[in-house]
Amino acid sequence: MNIFLRTIHALPVCFCLIRSMCYNHHMITWFTTTYAGKILATFLISMVPVIELRGALPIGVGMGLPPLTALIVSIIGNMVPVPFIIIFIRRIL
Repeated sequence: MNIFLRTIHALPVCFCLIRSMCYNHHMITWFTTTYAGKILATFLISMVPVIELRGALPIGVGMGLPPLTALIVSIIGNMVPVPFIIIFIRRIL
């Protein structure tokens, strides 16, 4: 009986997880199928410190962006964190 009650209480959590996975699926679909999503994905990937342009350019072109567009979006995305790093580096160190 106790296991049955625990299972019933866990059902709403499972439904929330399933719903969030469906939402994530829609988000991933938007990022990979729409032109704006491809640009935003390339922009966000180019902001990651280790990956930067080395990863954003091949991913952007691989998703179907023109090479010049992927290059411009990657360079802009790579430059966005720089002012924040310059401003806040003294507080961190």
